[in-house]
Amino acid sequence: MAASPICFVIMPFGTKRDPSGGPDIDFDAVYEQAIRPAIESAKMEPIRADEERTGGIIHKPLFERLILCDFVVADLTGGDPNVFYALGVRHAVRPRSTIVIFEQRQKPPFDLNLLRSLPYDARKLSDLAHSLSGRLSELRNAAYQDSAIDSPLFQLLDGYQPQEFAHLKTDVFRDMVRYAADVQRSLARARRSGDVKEVAQIEKTLGPFDSVDAGVLVDLLLSYRAGDRAEALDVLEAVVKERGPSSETNGMIGRVYKDLWTEARKAGKSIQAEGYLNQAIDAYIRSFEADWRDAYPGINAIVLLEIRGDAESLAHKEELAPVVRFAVNQRLTSAKPDYWDYATLLEIAVLGNQEQEAAQQLRNCLIAVRDVWEPATTANNLKLIQEVHQARGMQQPWLDAILFKLETATVA
Repeated sequence: MAASPICFVIMPFGTKRDPSGGPDIDFDAVYEQAIRPAIESAKMEPIRADEERTGGIIHKPLFERLILCDFVVADLTGGDPNVFYALGVRHAVRPRSTIVIFEQRQKPPFDLNLLRSLPYDARKLSDLAHSLSGRLSELRNAAYQDSAIDSPLFQLLDGYQPQEFAHLKTDVFRDMVRYAADVQRSLARARRSGDVKEVAQIEKTLGPFDSVDAGVLVDLLLSYRAGDRAEALDVLEAVVKERGPSSETNGMIGRVYKDLWTEARKAGKSIQAEGYLNQAIDAYIRSFEADWRDAYPGINAIVLLEIRGDAESLAHKEELAPVVRFAVNQRLTSAKPDYWDYATLLEIAVLGNQEQEAAQQLRNCLIAVRDVWEPATTANNLKLIQEVHQARGMQQPWLDAILFKLETATVA
């Protein structure tokens, strides 16, 4: 039996703000409730771009998917520049088999008439699933006819010819994509069971990291982070060496070293704790520098700089704190805020001894709680800050009330 054609999906991730002023759009729901079912209904195999999981880096597997996948669905809603870039690459090398969709309330940044685009209503995802399935089925039936050309370059430029791709290469590519999906499912099972030995066994089958799918590498290091920290660090540092620093990877390195610092500190191993603290700070700073929009490594960096407490660290903290605050505030205006946005602003306020600001951000936190472990985590971070401040003679009596409310918080 012939394998199903692969349909690659490029689109935003998570919940994003609707620039037209409507409700926020949950793109994960758009994919799960409309795009993926439509692709499967058209007897195709869906593969979604892993941009968010790999820190948004442009990597070899992305180009391979854009060039070699049988079909592509591109959601231009929100004007994500990475989606537009990927669509441009696709149109440059494949004359047909690409479908463009967009949320009808958002006006696209350019004329889409040449792209035969499909508008949809994010409030009616079942309608999108039905329409897209029909369009994909039609496209599959007419995939090799000249009338199916949908790339503006091939439509408008006389003599512009597509690159021929050897069947052997495309067959190997399909096998690699399906293998990557199988590996990711195996790693997910190993994570759920906490079986580090199984994770290690899976790693042995992958070969050199520079030839491994980026999404597989992210799943591998997530699996190790949940178990063996030494193995996690080996994988993470190998990824950084081969692919360069990224907010996601360096942030994970920082988290591992922060955990090691916490354990060494509790065990009274002061020298080891100091070394781990230095490593954690360095990793978080590198993570934040890789993407200034990601406040998570930024807030961890400034909290740990405050804890280390030497003059150079405190000066560096003062430099980074406004940047972290700006990153969070930008997110608050461009996407649906979540608990961690407000928690970050709360920690910055406590670091700056800003009682009124801290009280406001606490209120925001408490109405955004999704799970009780979230405020518990924030309380632990604030206790570290409180301990350091008290050792330096800074009194924050109002902080006790904040800690109590976080520790007794319930899900909103």
